[in-house]
Amino acid sequence: MRIFLSHTTRNKPLVREVRSGLPEHINAWIDEKDLLAGDSIQNMIRNAIQTDTDFLVVFVDDSVPKSTWVAKELEWARAEENRLGRPFIIPIIIEDAELGDLDWLRERLFLRCHGYTEADTNRLANELSSALFGWLSRDIERLRRPPEPDANDLALLGRADELLQATAQRVRAVVLPHRKSNPMQLGMLFDRLVSTGQVPLSSPKDLHDILFRLRERKLLSGVTIAGGRIYVEEEHLSWRLQESLAAKQAIAEFATNFINDGNVVFVDGGSTALHVCKNICRNLQFHAWESLTIVTNSPPVAAEFALLANELGLDDYDTRLQVFSVGGRMRMNAATVVALDGAESTIPALAEHLGGFDIALCGTNGIHWPGGCTTTSAAQAQGKRLALENSRRRVIMADASKYDVKQEMIFAGFDMGLEIITAPGGNRGIVEDLSSKIEGTGSTITLTP
Repeated sequence: MRIFLSHTTRNKPLVREVRSGLPEHINAWIDEKDLLAGDSIQNMIRNAIQTDTDFLVVFVDDSVPKSTWVAKELEWARAEENRLGRPFIIPIIIEDAELGDLDWLRERLFLRCHGYTEADTNRLANELSSALFGWLSRDIERLRRPPEPDANDLALLGRADELLQATAQRVRAVVLPHRKSNPMQLGMLFDRLVSTGQVPLSSPKDLHDILFRLRERKLLSGVTIAGGRIYVEEEHLSWRLQESLAAKQAIAEFATNFINDGNVVFVDGGSTALHVCKNICRNLQFHAWESLTIVTNSPPVAAEFALLANELGLDDYDTRLQVFSVGGRMRMNAATVVALDGAESTIPALAEHLGGFDIALCGTNGIHWPGGCTTTSAAQAQGKRLALENSRRRVIMADASKYDVKQEMIFAGFDMGLEIITAPGGNRGIVEDLSSKIEGTGSTITLTP
């Protein structure tokens, strides 16, 4: 068992004596022993109280109401007590005194210091050990007798599952810009989640518990947590589709309006591009265009068009829709990709075969000044760069969360004449700042209606 001994400087000699009289199985946290030179005192003490101890024991006399440190320690301890749903603070009254805002300590069961002799401090240590053993026994008994299930258990479990899903989505949104090269400290993640009110946390221990549950439920696939840091190892399309959903849908709808009849359109991989693909399919069903050619490097995008072709009963060379994937041309009636006759099927080769792309619709993992648009891998960057270089119109789709984010690989600079589409929402100031900086570069930022 670990306990935290909260006290003022005046009472340190007494605290040392009581600590020395405790049995070995009670490990008492005291600052002069557990703090190392260079440690952040506030963070270390808060973490000790809220993540590393079972009870806080506070030594109370007239010096306590004047101590800002003891006040902070009690504030953190009360938050931990609320989280645990059981008593966590044990007062030891050294002398009766006016406690002011801390008078609530008198309402608790407390121990009393009877004097300063060796016999007195040993007696206090024994009484404290007995009290701690009593609380521990009560906790064990409570665990042995779990509450009887009621009719609402299934509903509560369903609600808990929804909350875990929503929490995972919020954590991923905050961690998304961070990779192995620029990991996020768990303390910074805690501060971000608390300051925005996205996840109800009362202590860093709450965050650790939640992250453990999310990993246990496989809700943080692709996210690595190690050494007090967290970062995205690999983005998964399945959870990227959930992030900034409304913004991505608005951007996709706006971008789809750029497509004209007879165009050759390059559609990038990624979550926003998949929304573009769905919009194109919907418009084709309503005969928005008589003829359209799609080039993509995304299997999910190609699959969506294959399903549409099946629904519409399109033949291989139906002029209403032709789809080329990196690797070849898609056979509509068989949903397979076949090599081009006597030609390579790289992005530049496809562009040459089709006379170039009229428009390229590309997503981005980050966008910042003065670098440009960035992504997380060299292969992704090369594909996006080649698509943009072979297009007459270059469109970047970026929701506001991507702004002021710098990933490892730059694939497009602002001197490429980019048309950047963004939905109104968070980070408005950052978006406006970048918009003013890129004036005169040939690139523009447009907000969707």
